[in-house]
Amino acid sequence: MSGVIGGRMPSPRNAPRREAVSITKLGRYGKVVWAHQLICGHTVTRKRKSPTGVIGCVKCIDAEEFEEFNESLGTPLESPIDDGLSEAEAKAMKYKAILAGRFGIPSEQIDVSVRTAPDGMMRVDSATVFLTGRQLKALD
Repeated sequence: MSGVIGGRMPSPRNAPRREAVSITKLGRYGKVVWAHQLICGHTVTRKRKSPTGVIGCVKCIDAEEFEEFNESLGTPLESPIDDGLSEAEAKAMKYKAILAGRFGIPSEQIDVSVRTAPDGMMRVDSATVFLTGRQLKALD
């Protein structure tokens, strides 16, 4: 996701034009960058100071995509087909997705167990997360 439009990265030339509120010089001789604080609230750093004070904000594109993605997750859609999942199985799938997002891993690396309780009701019992050595090091 993160800024990819139709399989390619967005260009500042195609991004919405925003006016710079302030332009600050950062760095030292030979390694100077200019931080442009835009009216939209984003900060864009460039090697050169904008002569007009108006530049394209790629971060606005990312923010729009995130808002669309967030809204699509927030609105529950009714399934026209009853897939026969029990409430516990649906909850297990939800926990699986939450854990996958939390650890930044594919959901295939997570196993959530659903068991029948003594009262006959199905309940989520436990979850096992399988991590590779590289993924474990990334958690540190």
